[in-house]
Amino acid sequence: MEAKKRNSESKLLNLLRWFPAVAIVGPRQSGKTTLAKKVKKDWAYFDLENIDTLNRISSDPNFFSPKMCPI
Repeated sequence: MEAKKRNSESKLLNLLRWFPAVAIVGPRQSGKTTLAKKVKKDWAYFDLENIDTLNRISSDPNFFSPKMCPI
């Protein structure tokens, strides 16, 4: 299984070189969040199932601008 993780990580990093956003999709408990946090440790993580985070993003269109984003 470790080979799959390394393959996923390298594919994700390659896609991020070409695209500003990449969706990681899959069934529950399949490692999507773990993969995202491992590949880009310095990036902000937003859990849209957290109602406070969802409300902040929904109510503030400038939240993700480089000047406004908390990280």
